[in-house]
Amino acid sequence: LDNIILRTYYLKKYRDRMFIDYKLIRQEAEMMVENYNIFLSDINHPINYMSGGNLQKLLLAREISQQPRVLVAAYPSRGLDIAAAESIFHILLQERDKGTGILLILEDLEDIFRYADRVAVMYAGGIQKILHVVETNIDEIGALMLGAEYERKTS
Repeated sequence: LDNIILRTYYLKKYRDRMFIDYKLIRQEAEMMVENYNIFLSDINHPINYMSGGNLQKLLLAREISQQPRVLVAAYPSRGLDIAAAESIFHILLQERDKGTGILLILEDLEDIFRYADRVAVMYAGGIQKILHVVETNIDEIGALMLGAEYERKTS
């Protein structure tokens, strides 16, 4: 519960003068747990006992609850099983569809082609090129990652 309110405890809606309204915080936390399919035995369950997927979903829910205009997700599926990773990407895509800008930092090319709209290919610490995913392929991205030029074959 404390981790969920970490970024919002100071907001007026959670305070009654000097005191924190734990009843409201608990209600919102329970709603997050339900909306994001976070599996907990108890809402007060310490986060260090949560699975990686549930922890990622909890942190993502906490950040999304602030309604950011841009959300940066660095390696959001690292260390997660396939089902948990799919769940995380599903949440991110839902936010994108609501108008939130999502900056995904990924290293798995399959994930890039599955979830990204555009890809910024980096080489030697800088952006080599920005491409629309539907207009490129793994060979082009690989060449750009190595600092090479890529010629598209025309038929």
